Amino acid sequence: MTPTSRWRFEAAGLAARLRAASDELETILTAQGAGEGVRYAVRFVCEELVLNAFEHGRASLVTMEADLSEDAHVLTFEDDGPPFDPGSPGRVDRTDTGSGISSRGRGLILVHQFSKSIEHRRFGERNRLSVRLANGIRQSSPSIP
Repeated sequence: MTPTSRWRFEAAGLAARLRAASDELETILTAQGAGEGVRYAVRFVCEELVLNAFEHGRASLVTMEADLSEDAHVLTFEDDGPPFDPGSPGRVDRTDTGSGISSRGRGLILVHQFSKSIEHRRFGERNRLSVRLANGIRQSSPSIP
């Protein structure tokens, strides 16, 4: 792996460019020699948190930065949505919707399983979330409770 790579993504309105941005980030990780488990975790965390900011937080602008090194992968997200701190994994919504059990909350549970630490701060009208991915991410995805 190279010592450090920095990467930045910004999207306004819909997350239309998110897949292309995730592909860019995965390309950087692949070039650094990151394993499949790490690439999956980074991609999952990025897509989950950006989509949550747009869909649930009603954000109109989301930025994402990645600081990727041999020692740690730190992902930083900023958005202009209402205050939301995903600092605790919360509970899965197991409400029967008639067509099965709701999956609300499962994405954040997985984000927590992939993370060593998650820090939220509110700066004026913006959320800033820093996620440090856990060392030793498995090659397979974690189980969902």
